[in-house]
Amino acid sequence: MFRLRFLPVAAGLSAVSWRYHGTAHHPRTRRRLVVAAFIGTTAATAGARFLWQRAYAEDSSSVKHDLRTEPSEKVKQEEEEEGRGGEGRKAVASGDEEAPPEGKKKQRSGFRDRKVMEYENRIRAYSTPDKIFRYFATLKVINEHGESEVFMTPQDFVRSITPNEKQPEHLGLDQFIVKRYDGKKLSQEREKFADEDSIFYALGECGLISFSDYIFLTTVLSTPQRNFEIAFKMFDLNGDGEVDMEEFEQASIIRSQTSMGMRHRDRSTTGNTLKTGFNSALTTYFFGADLKGKLTISHFLDFQRKLQHDILKLEFERHDPVEGRITERQFGSMLLAYSGVQSKKLTVMLKQLKKHFQDGEGLTFEEVESFFTFLKNINDVDTALSFYHMAGASLDK
Repeated sequence: MFRLRFLPVAAGLSAVSWRYHGTAHHPRTRRRLVVAAFIGTTAATAGARFLWQRAYAEDSSSVKHDLRTEPSEKVKQEEEEEGRGGEGRKAVASGDEEAPPEGKKKQRSGFRDRKVMEYENRIRAYSTPDKIFRYFATLKVINEHGESEVFMTPQDFVRSITPNEKQPEHLGLDQFIVKRYDGKKLSQEREKFADEDSIFYALGECGLISFSDYIFLTTVLSTPQRNFEIAFKMFDLNGDGEVDMEEFEQASIIRSQTSMGMRHRDRSTTGNTLKTGFNSALTTYFFGADLKGKLTISHFLDFQRKLQHDILKLEFERHDPVEGRITERQFGSMLLAYSGVQSKKLTVMLKQLKKHFQDGEGLTFEEVESFFTFLKNINDVDTALSFYHMAGASLDK
């Protein structure tokens, strides 16, 4: 093929040489020059062809050599994979006898997941309660009259207040799982999203959370105990330490002073407006079936403690505890979730924590709850320690 392409070039060189020397030399001399040029061109062509064939032969031999060696390398790779598989099976067999403390390893979050979580963190921090509720709620229930209402499950509620918790795929803003009611019960199902002893179960038949419940619960969680004590004393008109339903509704004005209450705007288009009064199940829980009971501050604070307990329990269970324990790394992630640390720095800190507690025993829910109770009362601890310091007293265990 190379030779066929080179022939026109040789012919062209001969023609150019004929025209150039045709005017300057004798005819016999011109014939000699033409013949010499043709012979030189032919020799160059033959040499180039020989080099081309040699290079092609070397390439062919190298390809054949690769084809010959490929099966053996493939066999080696298969043997190595079988060896690794055997080691993996041995590890699984030994793991059956001694289960790892962390259980199944979670898949690493990719670039897209990290960006989605950053976006959802901004929604939690800066968006209105209406948008937060519509984004993290996953259920839309249609009653027998065709009217629909959006609800959160307790898991949705925990996800809406916990940073770096990614919303399930295909369930975002105004994207819900649609279910139908048959009277007051879900048709053909008796789904309960909360245990019967959970405070969420008091919110409704299935433990579902409406928008008004969502605002009320976030207010209870974000308001210190001391503030509620002051509010109860302010609106306890007769000073008997108890409030009725009307007085309690006036005391609930405290929700407008929280960050969530300040950001709220009624949305008549979405139906997410703060209704007057409270959830019928909540009023029954606080004031009895006839709504004529009295609510004491101790009863309300007990409700707050139970709510905090249930949310912490849901967050603890989300880490898939093994034999009732989570690892020190998982406990660290619970503590750092609300710290506002950047994701890269957070990853480094958790890796260091895992490396430091490789042989840790883990923590039970009771230990986690005790630590969070300590953090909740850290201001009182600080005050007590400052008094000890001023008095010059020493601290023992």
